[in-house]
Amino acid sequence: MKKFGFIAILIGFLAFSSGAKAVIIDFEDVDTSPDGVVQLDYYANAHWTDFHVMDPYVFDNPSYPEYIPAVSSGTQFAVNFFGDDVSITFDNPVNLIGGNFTTPFEILSPNVISISGIYSDGTTFSLSNYIALETDDDGFGIQTPVVFNFEKYVSSITFQPDNFYFGMDDLEYTPVPEPTSVALGLMSLAGLAGIRRRKK
Repeated sequence: MKKFGFIAILIGFLAFSSGAKAVIIDFEDVDTSPDGVVQLDYYANAHWTDFHVMDPYVFDNPSYPEYIPAVSSGTQFAVNFFGDDVSITFDNPVNLIGGNFTTPFEILSPNVISISGIYSDGTTFSLSNYIALETDDDGFGIQTPVVFNFEKYVSSITFQPDNFYFGMDDLEYTPVPEPTSVALGLMSLAGLAGIRRRKK
């Protein structure tokens, strides 16, 4: 019985630890050839509406320098290519942590983005002027790390910029633990409780 308790604890620990890893979406594995830009549809377990992925070192050969500051890792980032509102709908709810945002060259500064969306329980949220993006003295966008502070898990999110374009890179989230992981975690706690009872 003691052996079962230790096994249960080990399984539960592994389940919780595997389910808590952060996911960073950096868009590096999106094929943007040959033009350096492609519309994003389904990617990284989510549906993307009106987003494009751009490689500013290739787009508008040889480069698109006003967008280069939007890249926080690698060479590619996501952009609302036509200046529209854009949205992400996740296959499963996520704990949305944050990401890096930038406004491109010569866009009115600040470029303010409001966000809205749906929580995992079906309730909605709407936050005006949530992200403010600035340009430097030369008119190039300043990369702005944004930390989200949502009260619940997010099923979908919409970005609504007031001054047309913005870039986004390294969007980070943690998945909601699956029911099996929760069940295994409870098994772990049950095993630990059993061991403690036997020690008394």
